[in-house]
Formats: sequence, structure tokens, C-alpha cells
Amino acid sequence: MREYLFKDSIFLSNLTTITVENSEGKQIGSIQQEDRRGYKDKEGFTYRNAEGRSYYLGKKPSRFPILSASYGFTGEKRTYYLKSKTGTSFLYFRMEGKIDKRLVVIEENWREGLDLSIKGRKLASFYPGTTFFKVTYEVSEEIEENTSMFALIILMYFMHKIYQKENKMLEEIFQ
Repeated sequence: MREYLFKDSIFLSNLTTITVENSEGKQIGSIQQEDRRGYKDKEGFTYRNAEGRSYYLGKKPSRFPILSASYGFTGEKRTYYLKSKTGTSFLYFRMEGKIDKRLVVIEENWREGLDLSIKGRKLASFYPGTTFFKVTYEVSEEIEENTSMFALIILMYFMHKIYQKENKMLEEIFQ
């Protein structure tokens, strides 16, 4: 597994760009919050790789966001849709969908992070760091840095942060 990291500063400051680095400290891409039509405001993010290709992951509006959530991921050639299973969003974060005819599952792990699996094989994980706002990713050698799957791995963190924020608000309401 290769390691990547960034410092999450978007949620706590006015910084507009986050730099993604590999384990040697080389910048391999950047992340920005971006609003797009058809997605919830402030709940979409773009990853731009070193080659200049952009990928977007955002949360779709929903009539019943408490019960399930839908996400759109715009890759190199098209937009893919991922969904949470109805009713499970109370218990834990999980989204799944088909990308390039392969079932992709992103779900919470026991270390307060997320795992990405394709056809049941775990290919990536992220972990919130023990140091100030550091987020660490472990990505399989099978996933190349310049692919849409790599971009999805990088962006999944932000959907999880939004989920955690929404769940915290629900917990406060029901207490």
C-alpha cells in the first residue's frame, strides 16, 4: 500500500485549496470545495490531479436525507451515482454504486476512517490523523494516481465529514 496525506483545513478556515502529497512530500493533486447545480450547496468537492484532470464528488439533494443519501461522482468520461442504503445512515456511513461496471463500496471502518472495496477486495483506507487535522490514506498499488478511482478515494473523506456533521446534529436533536 502507498501512503498519501493532506491537512484538512477547509472545514475550519477560509482556505480554498488543500494540497495532497505522497509519502515523499511531493504534491500529487489538490482539493477544493465547489458548488455545482444539482448538488447541495457546500457539499461538493473537486480533486485536481498533477496532470490537471478534475474529478467531482457531491451530495445530491434528497426529500428524506435522514433515511438515505445519494452522491454524484463525475469522472473522466461520465457521472456515476452512489447511494447509501435506506435506513442504515443512522448506524454508520456506507455508500455504494457501480463504477465502470464494478461494485464500489465505501464504508466506515473501526478506526474512525473509511475503507473502499471493489468486488469485495479492500483497495484503500483513510484514517483521521493523530496530529492536527492530518488525514492519511493507504492506497493499493493497483490504483494509479491519475485515475478516477484514485480521485474518488481522495474525495470520499469529505462526504464522511458531512455525514458526521449531520449525524451530530441529529444526536443533539434527539437528546
